[in-house]
Amino acid sequence: MDGEPLPMFEAPSGASCALPDDQLRERIDALARIGDDLIESRVDGDLHVLVFRASPEVRRALEQIVAAERECCSFLDLTIEDRPATGQEPGRLVLTVAAPPEGALVAAGFAAAFGAA
Repeated sequence: MDGEPLPMFEAPSGASCALPDDQLRERIDALARIGDDLIESRVDGDLHVLVFRASPEVRRALEQIVAAERECCSFLDLTIEDRPATGQEPGRLVLTVAAPPEGALVAAGFAAAFGAA
């Protein structure tokens, strides 16, 4: 990935990730690692919904990612929701990603970095 531009984290409107390329690549790698626990990904209108296996490690990783993203991509609206286990269904962690229209491409790139289709 070295030397490749990262257009998925830039939008024509200027809403883009504030990280330098080398740190952005590290962040993308971190998102991909937690993507191993991604079990569902969908787009609901302008909202990207990412569902992960629930565990303390995954929650901690998601919280760290959300905190870091708030520093470099403050226009992203990131929310973590716990979905407790019920009957046969195991617990899940749901990360929702939204952005204003000018940041929609960045939101989509962010969601895709987890391995979301």
